[in-house]
Amino acid sequence: VSTQSTGKQVNVVMSKGVIKASSGGKNKSLDSRLAIITPVLSFQGHEDSVRCIFVTPFDEIITGSDDHTARQWDLYGRCVKTFSGHNGPVTAVCCNDSHLYTGSEDTRAIKWSLAPSDAVHEEVWQGALEFSGHEGAISSICCMGDAGLCTGSLDGSVRIWDMDSAEEVASVPHSCAVAAIAVQEYYLFTACSNGSAKMWDAASGDLLKSFDPDTRGGASSLLNLCVRGTILYTASEDNTVRKWDVESGACLRTVPAVGSALCVADNCVFTGSGANGDSVKVWSSGGGSYAVFRGHAGPVTSICATDAVLYTAGQDGNAHAYVVPPAPKIGYLEKKGGGTSLFGRRSWQKRYFTLREGKLSYFKEEPSKKQADSSEPLGTVLLHDCSEIKSAKELKRDFCMTLVTKQRALMIRAANKSDYTEWKLNLDAHLAYVRMVKRDQLADPAKESLQIEREEEHETAEIFNNLDIDGDGQLSQHELEQAVAGVMSEEYAEAEQDNSVIQEVAQDVLDALDTDGDGTVSQQEFQDAARRRREAELAELVQEEEREPEPEPEAGLELGFGRELEPEPGFQQRGPLDTDGGASVTREDYRLD
Repeated sequence: VSTQSTGKQVNVVMSKGVIKASSGGKNKSLDSRLAIITPVLSFQGHEDSVRCIFVTPFDEIITGSDDHTARQWDLYGRCVKTFSGHNGPVTAVCCNDSHLYTGSEDTRAIKWSLAPSDAVHEEVWQGALEFSGHEGAISSICCMGDAGLCTGSLDGSVRIWDMDSAEEVASVPHSCAVAAIAVQEYYLFTACSNGSAKMWDAASGDLLKSFDPDTRGGASSLLNLCVRGTILYTASEDNTVRKWDVESGACLRTVPAVGSALCVADNCVFTGSGANGDSVKVWSSGGGSYAVFRGHAGPVTSICATDAVLYTAGQDGNAHAYVVPPAPKIGYLEKKGGGTSLFGRRSWQKRYFTLREGKLSYFKEEPSKKQADSSEPLGTVLLHDCSEIKSAKELKRDFCMTLVTKQRALMIRAANKSDYTEWKLNLDAHLAYVRMVKRDQLADPAKESLQIEREEEHETAEIFNNLDIDGDGQLSQHELEQAVAGVMSEEYAEAEQDNSVIQEVAQDVLDALDTDGDGTVSQQEFQDAARRRREAELAELVQEEEREPEPEPEAGLELGFGRELEPEPGFQQRGPLDTDGGASVTREDYRLD
């Protein structure tokens, strides 16, 4: 698909739930680097603009519309009940386990019975209870536990009602229109048209705190607010969202936003975006935006979210559901080398990793800002193809984890427990995300395999060059003997070595690798052997998914035969090959093994 964006050609590849954009220009806009998410489910049926949206405790959707109705939708996007008792646009909705509460421009709030999950669609015209008393349109509504209902109105008042009798039990007057309300525990938060947000004691009605932005440029009306823990967020007509500390009242941050769309989920914030407010942007807890949700043909009027799904309502008369990608994760980890491991352990190499939209990529070093969009990774693992992520506990290796796919097994290691925990949680979150959407068609499995092969061949070539002492491009038996002796001396420095065993080990390696029978090992033969070993290791990892992992020694001598010589402290105990306990491997020990 091709489209025009800011005068530049942009190519996009789309699958259900995910769109990726790439621009040929050198200077990319900020949004061109964001993941573009499209709806996985739509709710269509309203005859006018959808003004509000809410998720029930059972993950069903409630919408309110300018067509004077509210609708209840099931998990498949089907309308199971229409509530048609208002004489004006339905501007606010909320619910508890059994009942729906709607607020309208007709100044009334109405209580309704929710439809059961297996209901066939019906339309009802009469609510169970009406809440009357406001003199202006109701702008916001929320439940206060199991007993109280709170409504905010453009008449400048907030009223608290008894849910069962519809009697007004308290009122909190304001000097201006109330655009939005939120309740957290015993506190009430209100957004006012004069640009101020306020915090009240819900029981006594006492004003506890005001959150007033810098008004040197003129006050802008607040459109919405939400609260999570000790953080308050407000959306304003000046196209900004502000983050406030509830305890101190200080403004911590201001970010650009469009419209009244605003909500908070676990570790992220959603705000209105786009030239006309027709999209939604998600911000991580660290402050950066990383994805934009598109699908509406007009401004987004309301949003709500769970930890995994974003729901939006729009002036186009539609509501949409999107799967929310986890926030990206970047940083340095150690990656276990992909070489042959024929001589000595495969080395751990420090690499710069990026985890984004279910793709774990690694670079030799952190790309510069100019290279961030064009730098080609050394390798990439698509979590969509990942069968499991083995933990440090399963591997019995501190701070290590292994990502297992059909193409490879990538072992990575964090620097400490804190980093390990953070990376493991992020990887698990991204793995859960990719299992909710279709495989990203932009990712080319052939290209991914080529990247993997390229890095592993490079690492294998480095090992070969280190062993090729005379630099003739061939490994002779003498060079193989020196390599075996070097490994054994490194692990068994205090043990007496048997030169005849070293010679026999080197000869066995030569016989296994020298496929053309010329008495030497070429780099291609070395690469082929490394590839065979990696395939065998991967096959063994896949088989381990169906059985309990066997205990592994903490350290060992890898000789490329799938066996390990285990050095014991003080050489007092027998190793796997040291059958006589003599702290050395004799010819007979090796033959018996």
